[in-house]
Amino acid sequence: MGCIFSGKHEVKEENGYFLLTPNVAVHADLLIQMGFSTRHEKSYDLSFGERLLQADLCISDLDNQMTWYNVGERIAHERIGVKGLRDFAAYIAWAVEGVAGLHRALRTKTSPEQIELFKEIQWQEFYERFLRDPYNSLDGYSEGLKKEVVEAIQAMLTDEEIAQSLFPGVETFHAKIPAKNLILSRNLEPVLRAYGDYLGIREVIPDAYDRSTALDDFLSKNPQHKRLIIRVDGDNGEKELVRYAMNLVQEGRLDNVISILRTTTPDHLTSNEHPEFTVRVGTNDFGLIHLIDKAER
Repeated sequence: MGCIFSGKHEVKEENGYFLLTPNVAVHADLLIQMGFSTRHEKSYDLSFGERLLQADLCISDLDNQMTWYNVGERIAHERIGVKGLRDFAAYIAWAVEGVAGLHRALRTKTSPEQIELFKEIQWQEFYERFLRDPYNSLDGYSEGLKKEVVEAIQAMLTDEEIAQSLFPGVETFHAKIPAKNLILSRNLEPVLRAYGDYLGIREVIPDAYDRSTALDDFLSKNPQHKRLIIRVDGDNGEKELVRYAMNLVQEGRLDNVISILRTTTPDHLTSNEHPEFTVRVGTNDFGLIHLIDKAER
């Protein structure tokens, strides 16, 4: 086993998490599963980087996890698919309803999960009203997207735009791990293809509103994958995905799962929120890369 931290390094413990680097926190339960003591010691010999290298499938969400903004929301803000006065009037009505709905939700102290669901419904309405046309879709795209929508998205997502939208270190992380990379997202196929092409990721599953079903379908067709990394930003559907994957471990269909939560709030690295996730990272992947580099030495 590779030595990630020797006795010269102190690993800070907080709320059941161990801060392995300034940007990576691992839940104590994961270290227990790995066979390491997690109590009453000031330093640890950790091989977390090796565990990342042993994974054979890395499933990553796109919006707010690989990228620092939601690409789907930008499509709506750019009014892609909105053409002509009738569409423009419908777009204004859709936007007003979205703002009013969020205002009502915040005023009535609606739960974050309900707000998330409302935003998802809003996006689906935008998709159906402005982006989809089964009678005028571009060949090769399963979602029935309008030809001009696909072309506009491709024009928007240049290599320069994609590079600027990624959290620092994302490209290096995916290049370093030997696992097969897969982008699983509710976002549109041309969006995922553009990011996949840039990052060298061939497998993408777009329009995945039911992520657990999407994962089950993929594993049924690819049963050789047993050791998973799941990288998400922690919305409700993603929590359900992680729970489902952990159930597959209990059933024996998977060997193990490392779930990595992206958080943009430093205090959330070791907070008690989102206990479903074993690993948390901040606004870059340099901590993960550091651990992988150490394990490779």
